[in-house]
Formats: sequence, C-alpha cells, structure tokens
Amino acid sequence: MNNTSKNTSTRNQSVHPDDAIAILLLAVQKINPTLTAFESSQITTKLISQLALTINSEIINNYLQAIHYGQQDIFSAPITREYPQGVELPNLLNISPPNYSIGSKVRLTPIDGATEWGTLIGYYLCYASHRCKWQWKYILFLDFDSPSADWVKTTFAWQDEIECELGEK
Repeated sequence: MNNTSKNTSTRNQSVHPDDAIAILLLAVQKINPTLTAFESSQITTKLISQLALTINSEIINNYLQAIHYGQQDIFSAPITREYPQGVELPNLLNISPPNYSIGSKVRLTPIDGATEWGTLIGYYLCYASHRCKWQWKYILFLDFDSPSADWVKTTFAWQDEIECELGEK
C-alpha cells in the first residue's frame, strides 16, 4: 500500500496538502499564463508565507468546530470575518424565501448536547460572514421548558441552525 494515500474516509473528500499547493499553483498560472514554472512557484511560496503570517485563529477555530460537528460541508466558500463590499442589499430575487414562518415551533441543532426549542417570532435578512453570503436569521421565543429559558427568553438562530419544525404539543 502506498504511504502517501489520501484519506477519503471523511464525509466529504478532503484535499491533500500537496493537492492544495498544486491547485494554488494552477490558479497563479491561470492569472498570468506567461509565468514560468519558477515564477509561479515563487509567487505561490510568497502567498503561503503571507498566509502563515496573517492567519486568524478565530477563523481556524470556526473551521475546526464545524469539522468537529461533522458540518465541514457547509463551507462553500472560505470563512471570513469580512463583510460584503457593497452597502446595498442583495437582489432579493436571488435569495431563497425563509424555510420557516412566524409562529412555527422549531428545535435548534444541539450544541454541546443541549437542545433548545420554541416559537419563531420573527426573522430578518443579514450577511452571514460564516457562509460569506446573505441568509435568514430567526428570532426564537424559547418555550418555558427549554434548557436556557430560565435565564434567557429569546435567542437568534441562522436558518441552517434550525433542525426541524415541531408539531403541536
């Protein structure tokens, strides 16, 4: 068996570090096809060096948390703390309508084993920097028997944090 075999046992196929460097080299070459292999390699090396110097531990922790919870597939684009370049709202025709309506009883995706549930009392569109796109964010009024209801009455949740819609009790 080859010692350099790639791990494909994860839910999503991961990119091997050598492949990631090759992808970056190709991207640099695509930007300027007249570059020599040496020039492409030099630019790629410089980009990797700059990344190492400017890496943000909060962003890395966000990636690790998503991987830990088996949600690495949610990253269609890199996590960033950047906000959209423009100040205008996105074209609302390009935004899917909310999945849940006001008054829906929902359960949130468990975090550290605790599951919250309650009734949606509102939602709004805002930029989700963890997804690098605009998304619906819901306002949830917690049921009295929800674990956090003793110290908080409402909470916020992104659409992808809502696990399911509950039937009437």
